[in-house]
Formats: sequence, structure tokens, C-alpha cells
Amino acid sequence: MKERPDLALLLTLLLAVAAYAPPAPAQSPQCRPIHVVTGEYHGPSRFDRGLLWKISRPGEEPSYLFGTIHVADDDITNVPDVVNRKLAGSRVFVMEALPGAEQAAQLSKMMFFNDHRRLDELISKPMFARVVDILSAYHVPKESAALLKPWAAFVTMSYPPDMRPILDLRLLQTAVDNGLDTRGLETLSEQGEIFDQMRMQDQVRLLIDAVCYHKRFVRDFDVMKSMYRKRDLKALYLYAQRYSFGDDSVYDALTRRMLTRRNHVMAERMQPMLEQGGAFIAIGAMHLPGGEGVLALLEKRKYHITRIY
Repeated sequence: MKERPDLALLLTLLLAVAAYAPPAPAQSPQCRPIHVVTGEYHGPSRFDRGLLWKISRPGEEPSYLFGTIHVADDDITNVPDVVNRKLAGSRVFVMEALPGAEQAAQLSKMMFFNDHRRLDELISKPMFARVVDILSAYHVPKESAALLKPWAAFVTMSYPPDMRPILDLRLLQTAVDNGLDTRGLETLSEQGEIFDQMRMQDQVRLLIDAVCYHKRFVRDFDVMKSMYRKRDLKALYLYAQRYSFGDDSVYDALTRRMLTRRNHVMAERMQPMLEQGGAFIAIGAMHLPGGEGVLALLEKRKYHITRIY
């Protein structure tokens, strides 16, 4: 399955509430064949499994790094006692992007067209009808769907339509209840810009692929949740690469921006919290493993990495 966007947090917030000339509908790309392939994994085997990691360095108070999955399933959001204890005993809670009304408003503005363009003019009528049908489960009306940018529609349908608070927000609430300081490594706008800066034809390609194979991707997401519950980071990493469309250039570029580049950014931005110590940092589990995963990047900075759970 192609890399899933790491933006379920912003969807939980938003669903509660050079000029481009659009092509004629007949020109919009249609379904293309999908193939199952064997992915590649490169990274230290000691980081293949585990969700909670102690991050320490001589002379500094340790911190903890926890890998999340952005869903609301009770068997996932009810985290083990060891995770709750480490969170409650921390001074600061850090997540990918700290939610806020101003940031959510900025991102919402980014997700919708505000010019002459419309999604129902960028893709064929039958394809748009399928988009509307899928988005109805997310309580997105037809007229709102028509004004969504392709990337925003793609992100919306990439996660189950469960409007309960996802794991990341549950952890944030626990941190607030325990009086912890709260911080974010990114802003919602930064996350949205990863997609919003894509060429329009690439956004359309992402959306069409997601619509064409939506049922398959939904089933696959259940498999990935099972892998998460087993704390199998390597399996998650490989499963996310199991499909190919022949020309995967759009996905390759997106993975570099969504995963690899952000791994480096997050590892850099968490340095002040790690140096101070007493931080509990929660980021998507897919950012942890691999040769350029956050765990390997922190180890290169001379941190001692110990699996706790």
C-alpha cells in the first residue's frame, strides 16, 4: 500500500466542522493496474520492533519516544500502563502538530479551492460521483467535496471515517489532565503544504488511485493496525510499500517529503526537549524504523536508545 498521509490529526479537527488551467473531464486519469511487489527495508534490526523507547545520553535526564497510529480504535487508544506511567511522569508532552483554532483555520483554507477551480471539473463525472460516495461516510456534502483540492480529498479518505479522538489526541488530553507542558514539532500548515505544493496533476493522480482501490486500501489498513498492535515496525514499513502502479514517481517524491525529510526535521526539532530531559514525544510509528528513521537519526546524535515496550 502506498504511503499513507500522516494527517489524521488535522482531519479530526477539520471534519468536525503558476496558474493551472483545469483539464476537461475526459482528460482526467482513470484507474490503472496495481501490482503487489516486495518492498525493501534498510535499517538497524534493533529498531524493527517496539513502540516505546527510552532516549538517554550521559549527564541528561532521559526522555521517551512513542510511536502512534492515527486511529480511534479502543484497543489502540487504551494504551498499556507502562506508556501511561512514562507519560504521567514526564514534564512536557510533544506531538507532531499541536492543535489550535488558528492553525486549523489556516489549514482549512488551504484544503479548499478559492478560485475558479473545482474538483468536479478536474476529474470525470463518474469518478467524482465515486469521490462523493466515499466522502459521504466522513459527513462531507457533495458541494463541499466539489471545492476540495484533490490532495485534501485523498487525505480524507485515507483513514477510517471514525470521528472519535484518535490516539494522538487521547495522549494530548492525558498530558493536559496531568498538567504537562505541551508542544508541537510541526505546524498543521507545514503538514498541509507537503501536499498543497504538489503539481495539480500529481494531486489528481493520488486521488484517482485512492478512489480506484479504496476498498482494498481499507482492508489493508486493518492489516496495518494489527501489525501496530504487535509492535512490528519493520512489517509496517514493508507493508506500506507492497503496491506498485508501474510509474510510482509521484509516490516516491511524496514519501521523501512525508517520511524521510520529516524524519530529519523532527529529529532536529526535538533536540531542545531531549537536552532538557523529561519529555514524552509521540509521533507516527512509521517515522521510527529504517536507516533514516528517527531512532537511527537520534542514535547518530550519540543518544542511547532502549526499547521499553
